[in-house]
Parts: sequence; structure tokens; C-alpha cells
Amino acid sequence: MAVPEECATEAVRQQVEGPAPPLEFTTAAHFAPNERPTDWRSLVRGMALGAVLALATYLIIARFLPTVPKPHFGPAGRVIVLASVIVACAAAPLAHELGHVLGGMVVRFRFTMLAWGPFRVAREGKHIRIGRNRNINYIGGISLSLPRTLSHLAGRTAVVIAMGPMTSLALGVGSLLLSDKSGIWQSPAAMSDPVRAFGGIVAAAFGVASLGIALVTLVPGRTSGLLTDGAQILRYIRGGPAVDRHSALMALVGLSSGDTRPRDWPIELVRRLTVGEPSDTERTLADMYDYYQALDNYDAVRAHRALSSVLDRTLFMGRKGRAPYAQEAAFYELVIRGDAAAAELWLAEELAGAVSDQRMRTVLFSLVALAQAIEEGDVTTATEARSRLDAALRGVAARSGIERLRADLIVRRAALLPVA
Repeated sequence: MAVPEECATEAVRQQVEGPAPPLEFTTAAHFAPNERPTDWRSLVRGMALGAVLALATYLIIARFLPTVPKPHFGPAGRVIVLASVIVACAAAPLAHELGHVLGGMVVRFRFTMLAWGPFRVAREGKHIRIGRNRNINYIGGISLSLPRTLSHLAGRTAVVIAMGPMTSLALGVGSLLLSDKSGIWQSPAAMSDPVRAFGGIVAAAFGVASLGIALVTLVPGRTSGLLTDGAQILRYIRGGPAVDRHSALMALVGLSSGDTRPRDWPIELVRRLTVGEPSDTERTLADMYDYYQALDNYDAVRAHRALSSVLDRTLFMGRKGRAPYAQEAAFYELVIRGDAAAAELWLAEELAGAVSDQRMRTVLFSLVALAQAIEEGDVTTATEARSRLDAALRGVAARSGIERLRADLIVRRAALLPVA
């Protein structure tokens, strides 16, 4: 239910006068000085597994097809073929992730993000942007699609998960059949044709890599700290509270990344994140979603309770992992309570780890500068700060329902400042 404008403004005004309790400032440095390292073990394990699969393929061919004719490429041609084989093997993980994206389209999920190698494609508001993948753990490929609707969510999510290995299996079998159809494995004449030889070899490499990826992802386990497709499918087959929590999380992430305001999220979804035996991550996310709903209902006490619980749980994440929550604490102190000094402490804590959201950080610093300039009576600086604030807010508000909420609260906080 929408809150009338005059009631919303009065709620923010009352928060200035004291009902919103302050956060206890804490730093993660004393509790977790070492950040979680990049998962090099999983990366090396994946590369080693790929090498083993390639060697096994070669040994099988050498054992069962000892008279395979050699292609006639010449030195330059062999270099081109080798590079093409490497590209074909690298493309197999991309095809796998595109399978997940296709599965999401089939069941009406919304594409959100795809990372592969050095590239990252992500949705920002209503736009799709291409950028650089900065997470080494995602170099092998990862995708995310989120539900648009909540009907039959568990079954639809299972389809999205299963479409990855199914795509790899289909492409792997199809590519190997195409390679066999080229005739290069049976006919010296076919192998002597550079075009047919090139196509047959590259198709075989892509087919073997795709089948290997299908096999690896179907085995229950973890890679780079994430459950494999097989482990997720097994979880959905077993059912129970874990599936309920995962389905609720998918729904909430989908809602929070879209245009839906937090006050319009079904409250039962937030509660489902804590059924059974939730992990620390699930409890943290449940508190974060509760915090945003509280803000959108102008319940500062409930928002403080939820955010304080989150900050307590993130003490052991290290500064880098805690940075997004430190920025949220800065937002709460500055926008909800109007305490610029406390906000600067939290912004410094965020910067010590990593800047989690540069646009929001710019907004918060502009609001701090505006408040300080007005307090000092510096009209020129206040005007410049207000101009920066307005420009930064335009880029933030269009991203999601959460960001529209935050932008609205920032505008109302700025409106409560006296005119310089």
C-alpha cells in the first residue's frame, strides 16, 4: 500500500528528531584481517580436469583408430588449427551458460548477468551493458536469470538449472556426429581437404569439451564455492525446506532487481528464507530484505534491528566482503538519521575494503558535502553539491525498486535541509 506523500515526509522528519536509533560502528579489520582468497584451487582443478579429458580423448582415438590419417595443413595451418581448437574448447563453457539463459527465457525468467572469460554482460535497469569480468572465480563462465512471476517457481527454477548440462550434452553429441560426418576419421582423402579437416577437428574439440562440461557439472559438488548443477538438481529432487528457501531467494532477488518496491514484496517470501536450518548467508539476506521493507514502510526501528543483525553477521567476512553492508550502514546513518559524521565513518570502512557501488557512494558524499556546506553557510559549495546530488540520483533511481526507494528517501532528506 502506498504511503501518502505528506505522511512520508513527516515520517522522515520524525526520524531526524530521534526515533531512529544509531548503529554501533564496528570494523571487520580486527575480526577478519585476511580476505577470502580467490579460489585458485577450483580454477586449477577445472583446468587440470580439462587437460585430463583432452588426454583421454587422444588416447581413445589412438587406441581405437590407430590409422587416423594426418591433415595436410603445413606449419602455419597447424598453428591456426591449434588456436581454433583452444577457442572451441573455451567456447564450450559459454555455450553451457547460454543454455541456462535459454532455459530462463523458456520459463519466463529475466536475464540478469552472464560472465565468461574477460567479459561480463549484465542488466542495469532496463539496459544491457557489456563490461569486463573482474572476478577470477567466474572466468570459466556463470549466468544468472531471475523469475518474473512466482507461479510454479521451484519447477521453473529446476528447468533453468537443468538446461545448462542438457545444452552441453546436446551440443557435444551433435558436434561429434558432425565431426564424424566430415569423414576425416575414416578417409585420407577427406583429411587431405584442409577445409573439411579443419571443420572436423574443431567440431570434435568442441564436442569433447561440451561433453566434459556436462559430465563435470552434473556431478554433485561445488566449484568456486558454488553448487554444481548436479547438486542443485539433486536438491530440487529431494525437496524440503532447502528448496523452499532457494525458491524464495530466487523470487526475492528477481523482485529486488526489478521495478517492484520493497513494500510490495510478499512478506511470506522473506519469512521463507529462515525456515528449517538456513545458512548464515540466507539469514543475512533475509535480514537485508526485511530492512528494505521496513524502510519502505518508514519503520526505522525495525530497519535498525535488521541492519544491525546483518552487520553483526558480516564481521567475519573481512573488509572486502563487508563493503556493501558498510555502504548501507552509511546510507542509514546519513539518510535515515541525518548523522553525516557517522556516515563518513562507514564510508571509510567501505573504502578500506572495496567500493561496492560507486554511483551510490557519489550520492552519499554529495549529500554529506551539501549538509556540511549548508551548516557552514557556504552557498557556492552547497549549490555545487546539490547539482552533483541531482545528477547522481538520476543514474541510481532507474536501476531497481530498491534504488527508487533509496532515491526517494535521499530527496526527502535533502528537502529537510535548510536552504543555504
